[in-house]
Amino acid sequence: MLLLILDRSNAVISGSVALELVHPTGLIPNNLDLFCPSTEANALCSFLISRNYVPVPNTIVYPLIIDDIPGQNCIEAFRTLRHAVRESIIHVIVSTSSSPLPPIFSAHSTFMMNFISANGVYSCYPTLTTQNLGVRNVTDKMVKVQPRRELDQAKYERRGFSFVEGCPPLAETRATPHPVGEECLHRTRTLTDSITAALPFDIFRSSSSFWPKTEWRLGCKLKLSGEEIVTAETLIEVHCDGDDDWIHGNNVGRLSVAERAIFRTLTI
Repeated sequence: MLLLILDRSNAVISGSVALELVHPTGLIPNNLDLFCPSTEANALCSFLISRNYVPVPNTIVYPLIIDDIPGQNCIEAFRTLRHAVRESIIHVIVSTSSSPLPPIFSAHSTFMMNFISANGVYSCYPTLTTQNLGVRNVTDKMVKVQPRRELDQAKYERRGFSFVEGCPPLAETRATPHPVGEECLHRTRTLTDSITAALPFDIFRSSSSFWPKTEWRLGCKLKLSGEEIVTAETLIEVHCDGDDDWIHGNNVGRLSVAERAIFRTLTI
């Protein structure tokens, strides 16, 4: 039934459930996080309500913080439902995109970049994750403090996970080649690249072919010609039908010409 729900709503499971499946630690998650496209949210919630899940009003806590702004970190809405009998909780995280994945790649760290689709299990940073290591993800350089993200990062540290620094700042000219691998934050990633680990439920089907192709680049550091170090925020690109491509991020368009030139020096 669960896989059918994911298939019909083009949704995925992420969060602690996906992490525990990819890297078992003995943790028993107390809720289920469903990520769905913006176009499927009402239908998904209606189906859950028909299965005795009851919407739980989100408590508004003032003053509002940056995490509560619709669209921040590619999250259009956050809905909570509780089963009327079992009291199990499902969170429905609504993406700002036709893909359910941008909120996952806008998460606080690579620990969150695992998910279960109707057709398989994906881990985008498998080697780091299985070593209890993760890299923080910078999604908004204009907002220095995002309280809820900091709380989430602290929660993973209490569980025994550790954060490591990613690759060094990328410069236009450099004496040695830039690192390649999971620690590199500058290269554009895809679900079908050589880093992502995928376990398909059916070897003849791939999840990446069932929703708009989604690419991402994590937040990273760049070194400009004057030795100034700047931050480039996370960017996610969703390729829709035809030539309709959408860029997602908190401050899309803030990448300067000089910063774009540095990214172009990368080779696959």
